[in-house]
Amino acid sequence: MFRQNNGRYYLEDVSGIDWKLIIWFASFKQFENYVDLFITVWNFVKLKNDNIFEELNGEVNRMKEHIKSLLTNQAINDEEYEKYSCLLDNYRTSRYINSNNFEERNRIVSNSHRNLLNNDLENQFHHHLTTTLSNLKLYQLKLIRQMILDRMDSFVNISIKSTKSLREQIATLDNENSHLQAALGNMTNTRPNDHDPNNAAKLNSDIVDLQQQLSDFTTVFDYEINDEKAKELFASNKVRLDFSNPKAKTILEGCLQRLIIEQILTDANSYFQKHISNSDNDENLEIEIINTTDRLIESVNRLHENRPGKDDITQITPIRVRQQIYSALGCRGFSNDDHQLILDISEKIRQTMDEYRKIDEENIKDCIDQSIQITRKVISIFYFRLKIQQIHQQFEPKYRFFESGDEIDVRLMEGSWGRGDVKKFEVEICYFPCIEFCDNEDSSNQKVLTKAQVFARLKKL
Repeated sequence: MFRQNNGRYYLEDVSGIDWKLIIWFASFKQFENYVDLFITVWNFVKLKNDNIFEELNGEVNRMKEHIKSLLTNQAINDEEYEKYSCLLDNYRTSRYINSNNFEERNRIVSNSHRNLLNNDLENQFHHHLTTTLSNLKLYQLKLIRQMILDRMDSFVNISIKSTKSLREQIATLDNENSHLQAALGNMTNTRPNDHDPNNAAKLNSDIVDLQQQLSDFTTVFDYEINDEKAKELFASNKVRLDFSNPKAKTILEGCLQRLIIEQILTDANSYFQKHISNSDNDENLEIEIINTTDRLIESVNRLHENRPGKDDITQITPIRVRQQIYSALGCRGFSNDDHQLILDISEKIRQTMDEYRKIDEENIKDCIDQSIQITRKVISIFYFRLKIQQIHQQFEPKYRFFESGDEIDVRLMEGSWGRGDVKKFEVEICYFPCIEFCDNEDSSNQKVLTKAQVFARLKKL
């Protein structure tokens, strides 16, 4: 791959596949890709002596410092920081010279290798990555690791600039908002402040947490899969990928995540519709609050329209009422452990998962806990907390899944594709919806809260 001459390294002798491999490494857009690559590359280095282990120890510490900097600059959240810091620590521990923890090491490396190949959209390196890395010399592997550390440093520098830019924008917006709100006071300020547990930043963070919980709940790796049911799910979602493909399990997880979200929302909607006129008992307390709020907002709107006046409070009151009520529902709605809606839906999504994978007896309790947490969080976010962000009455929160074969739209979607190659790809499966606020008076006016999460595929030529 590289040749060395008088202490210098040259790239002139790189074969075609090696060039592509290096370009692929350099194209990674997420810091976690480089954590996985770091572990994968180090796995081909034998720790023959203390010096090499000290080298591993030093590079792990540098990787962790970069991840800490990303957290400091708010480029990642606490959960991501803990996850990848612990991952690096666990890998380092598994490589101790006297360590016999081969099973843990193999598990970590296997996961990292699989994560890397999930970014190989064109399936160029499924059969070459291991072969190429295993043939490299120590100094060549070290060069790749140096590239990884340099890229992590770049992520930190970008996060510093982004944080500075964001702070400047927030300061500008705060200044403008202060001037606009000064005459009206806090009563007319409908935007949740930085300390509000229901502000947009906190909501986005909780959506990311929900996505991770769904990923954990729907995992099929290391489980026995019902191939026939999985193929049926592929067909119903118009997934083109052959089920024998190494990436099939990843796509299956995406299909299952979408299935679970849609099932929760469908069942919750049926519940709200069914009990809309029967809200006089404790079991239906949330519906009673929603119905009362709707009637109050309607009455205040009529007051604004039919009673003349020059105040701003009357116009803003419906928004404030809705925000306060749905803030309370976001905190306490269906929070009791034995609420029948949560129990019924969580049981149904577990039964759905049982159709596609066989879960071990020892994991059943975790599965039950996960299903309850996910059910409650989906309902809280989609039915309650989104309404808090509605600071203008004509903007309504909406969500949408994109369909297999849809064009990639980087304004509304997130996934693994090169910036210049977007037109070559289309949607394989959309596993988390785009959440946006749409203007009822102007359909072209939309504000995206969360982009859709998408696995992409190459278009047919």
